[in-house]
Amino acid sequence: MGEPIQLAADLGDVGSAGYLEIPIQGPAGANLLVCINGITLSGLEIDPSDDPTPIHFVVETQYKLRDDDLVIGQIAAFASIASFAADDSEELEVALNEVSAIRRTSNVVALIVNGELLGDTALFRIRYQINLTISRIH
Repeated sequence: MGEPIQLAADLGDVGSAGYLEIPIQGPAGANLLVCINGITLSGLEIDPSDDPTPIHFVVETQYKLRDDDLVIGQIAAFASIASFAADDSEELEVALNEVSAIRRTSNVVALIVNGELLGDTALFRIRYQINLTISRIH
């Protein structure tokens, strides 16, 4: 797999970026549901090839956890293709095969997207949503 395409909301690489913090009474002391979403504004264009080209995006969201925030359970991440282009005369494949989210050492929540492109293809935008429950001491 090639070098990851690094995108960051605070650098203008993500449009419609936002988050919502919802107070909850959840399992294991969770007291906050956080929903993070956005649309990447940068993408990738590949040259025609007989083999799929692996893609790897790392998107730093605008949401930063506090040092004492405890993430409860798994972080749920969802992504879909929002915009792409392709040459009609060739075989086409645009796939997002694996989507996850992590807490970076900087405490920023980041989206990880792996997939592949085949054909004379360009992937312009990816739409994402990340949901996590945290225990926050007020």
